[in-house]
This record gives sequence, structure tokens and C-alpha cells, in this order.
Amino acid sequence: MIHIEKIKQTIAYSISMVLATLFLFAATTKLLNYREFSLQLAQASILRGYTDIVAWMVPVAELVVSVLLFFKSFRLQALFASFGLIVLFTTYILLILNFSDVVPCSCVGVIPALGWTDHILFNIALLALAALGIFYSKNMASE
Repeated sequence: MIHIEKIKQTIAYSISMVLATLFLFAATTKLLNYREFSLQLAQASILRGYTDIVAWMVPVAELVVSVLLFFKSFRLQALFASFGLIVLFTTYILLILNFSDVVPCSCVGVIPALGWTDHILFNIALLALAALGIFYSKNMASE
């Protein structure tokens, strides 16, 4: 039984590190390409009037979550926050694709070569990973 618990702990830790690395990379990319990121956000009619605040809040949130994922005492909350951020990003993509007058390129995303549909599929995989990390972390916390 102890062996299985160690495996679950390792899986939860690995998922946390993957998400932390992803958010750290995404935030850094957005901040280094801030002007382009901000201009792309401005193209989305659903964000009109909120572009400046969103352009700063998104990378800051990604940085905070990525740092919290490194600390065991905050890991479960950070996994929930990761899940929430990914849901927000996926919702944004779906809204852009279905309701925006202009669909900006996804070239400042985590993987610039991915199109929007591929980003949605990638996000679904990340949601599954985050959910698995939450499940294993919650089980360890309750024991």
C-alpha cells in the first residue's frame, strides 16, 4: 500500500511541476512580448475596455500560480487555481471563436504553432492533468 501512495504522490508532484513550468513559460512569453500580447487582446471585442488590466493580470496570475505549485503547503490550492485558469483560457478561446468580430492569431500562446482548435484540445488535456493532480493531492491530504 505504501508503494501505491508514493506513486500517487510522485504523479501529483510531477503534474504540479509540469503546470508550474507551463505557467512560468506562458507568463514569461507574454511579458517579453507584452506589446504584441496586449494588441492581440485588444482585437477581441469581448475584452474591449479591459485589455490593459487583462494584459497584466493574466501573466501575473500565471506567475503566482506557478510559484505556489512549487510549495507543498500551497500545492492543492495552486492546482485548483491552475484548473480555474485553464478553464478561463479555454472559455476565452471559445468566446473568441464564436462571438468575436476578429479572431487574433494564437502566435503568443504557449505553443505558437498551434491553431485555436489545437489550443482547445491542449487545454482539455491540461484540465485532465490538473484534475488528476487535484484528485491525488486531495486524497493525500485527507489521509
